[in-house]
Amino acid sequence: MADKVFRSDSGWFFIALSLSLVIYGAIPFLALPTLGQALGTTVGFAQSLLNEGGFSLYAKNFGYPTPMPRSFGLSGVLVTEFFLWVGLSPADAYTSMTVLFLVLAFWGAYRFSVFLGASNKLASVLSLLWLSQPVVWNHSGYSMLSLGISLLPLYIYVIFLLCTPLFSLCDKIRISCLFVFVCVVSVFMDGYTYMMFAVAASFIWLFTFCKEKKSRSHMLLFSTPIMFVGFSLSYVLYVLYIGQTSFHPSSMSFFRGWGLDLTFLFIPTQGVHWVWDLLGLSINRSSKDFFGDASVWITTFSIPIILVGFFSWWKERKKIYLATLFSCIAIFAFYMSLGPSLKVNAVKSSLPDGGEYYGASIPETMDLMSTGNSVIYGNVPGFKSMRATYRWHALFVFSMWGLVIILAARCEVNNNRIAAFGIPLVLLVTIFPNPVANFSKKWDNRLSAFQLEEELLLPLGESISKRDVVAFLPYRNDILVNYLSSMLDFTTYNVGGDKNLIMAKPNWPLVMKASRHGWIDSDIKERIYHILSQNKADAVVLLYIDSIKGIHSWPSPPVYEEDFKPIVSDLQETGWVDVVKHEYFVIIQPSDDLPENYQMNGNGFSVGNFSYSNYHSQVGELRDENLVSTAAEGFLHFGPYKYLPAGRYGLVVKGESYSSESAWIDVVSEKGGIKHFEASLSGSSGAGVLSQAEFEIKKDVIDFEVRVFVSEEDHIILQGYEVFPVAEIILDE
Repeated sequence: MADKVFRSDSGWFFIALSLSLVIYGAIPFLALPTLGQALGTTVGFAQSLLNEGGFSLYAKNFGYPTPMPRSFGLSGVLVTEFFLWVGLSPADAYTSMTVLFLVLAFWGAYRFSVFLGASNKLASVLSLLWLSQPVVWNHSGYSMLSLGISLLPLYIYVIFLLCTPLFSLCDKIRISCLFVFVCVVSVFMDGYTYMMFAVAASFIWLFTFCKEKKSRSHMLLFSTPIMFVGFSLSYVLYVLYIGQTSFHPSSMSFFRGWGLDLTFLFIPTQGVHWVWDLLGLSINRSSKDFFGDASVWITTFSIPIILVGFFSWWKERKKIYLATLFSCIAIFAFYMSLGPSLKVNAVKSSLPDGGEYYGASIPETMDLMSTGNSVIYGNVPGFKSMRATYRWHALFVFSMWGLVIILAARCEVNNNRIAAFGIPLVLLVTIFPNPVANFSKKWDNRLSAFQLEEELLLPLGESISKRDVVAFLPYRNDILVNYLSSMLDFTTYNVGGDKNLIMAKPNWPLVMKASRHGWIDSDIKERIYHILSQNKADAVVLLYIDSIKGIHSWPSPPVYEEDFKPIVSDLQETGWVDVVKHEYFVIIQPSDDLPENYQMNGNGFSVGNFSYSNYHSQVGELRDENLVSTAAEGFLHFGPYKYLPAGRYGLVVKGESYSSESAWIDVVSEKGGIKHFEASLSGSSGAGVLSQAEFEIKKDVIDFEVRVFVSEEDHIILQGYEVFPVAEIILDE
């Protein structure tokens, strides 16, 4: 029986596919590839669509009152929705969806390998090599990005079919429909791989048009119009669904931080590749030292396939023009993956503050050589949205894999089967993960999903009813809330996903918008009373756990419990609300004693004792908890973007001025659009006082801001400031 399996093409196909699924962790009822993205951004959306009867494409459980589109991954969400509908658990529904797309990806890689000349058995091995690339399976934490990368061979195989002359009308109709369908699936799967698909299509069209003279009429009259229709239609559908053509672009510092460091290509990261760990040739890397996040260095080790790919191009470049085509795509993708700056072991310790302030981004002031592609990232549509620049590495690795196919297929044609099969198998060994550790992690993901349901989801559902409106304070990038709200079918203003958060906030009640992202401040108690008394929500939930980290790793520590304790204690003392405490959260609901139409007080606030965690400055330097000008022109201070109700207020700015000929201060809201007060800083007006004034706010504002501007000649030390309400004086007539 075993002999028949190994002799048959289907046996090789099944074994290679099964190994691919095991490496990825896509085994329904046993493993879960990832936890956070699976539950929060996929199951959360899928279940919310199902709550609407399964006929909606917009989630309505979170981001209330704005119906939420899925900015990426709708293709996977719809399939997950089906598996939820048939009764699978959230974890197994996600895994089943993953299996479906990985089977499709494996088939695409298999057909592409056969298209390039590999036999059926060799194509199975080469397909396993593709899905075993770390850029595929180690992106599983990013869910749809990973699946989009896995599907690249299918996307590009369809491009080649489209550019190949067809004589049958039925074949032309079939390939045209397939291409348009793939374009739509791609754009709704992941934006990064959609752009790679489009770039690869451009290269393939150009090379085919230049090299295949007999195909030019076919290219002009058939391939070009279908490509235009496919990409245009898919883009228009996406824009109509999302409701906007683009989002606010990230700073170039973000693009720099997420660029590929050359050392990541050549030196494997510890804990990723089994053989290099055994040989002691891998090194430890963490976000404490490197920019971006872990995905930048755990998915990009690829020197083995680069060497084989380069050898393939050198050996076959004169015989097979596709070798040069793949090389050109690889060069472009590699160049774009570097980002705007060339990094060679660039570490945060090279920055004055150890990179603590900049996090994953690299400031322009860091001494790095420019690659020049900031012109593309800063100006070309599509590219402007690809802020995680290292992800172009996926197209680069695909191109190298294409060169490996060419080399292996040529070896097979020349009856060198040992080399034909040996090359991909040796490459597999160099990138294979530790099988025990890898599977254990995926096994634990599934157990954590059920544990999260038992320890958080079900207890929360005991106090919140279906269709209740709930506010989680303070708001964050609440990916966990997507899952909680959809599974319990309640409605919440909160939402996870940076793009969805941008869409939701403009339609929130003012009191929700007024709270600062992630800040547990003294205004929360007032905000709770206001929300509940004004019937903005049926309940307020204070989560003790981090709503991002909590869904990516469970159990999660109650990191905010101590911060909330005094607030909860004060709430209980008033008797205005009913408080239900749990290990991971507190639910606050109105009692009969809660005053009607409670209004937030304008108690004012103070800002001082500056640190890296609480200051906003363009040109200031942090020194002894003060902001000090640095002979540069710009804002010494801006922010803090607080809620302030209408009323009259006083302002006292404390500090020292040694020279302030052109410095000024103003008080603004609506991103500087409304100015409430402005004055020059000509010198201290008292002991340690730079400025003092009164001003009026005519209507509630949510982004109150005090700005201090300095020029190159000014020398100012800002110690802090205080904003406080001023009682109106009513004169008798």
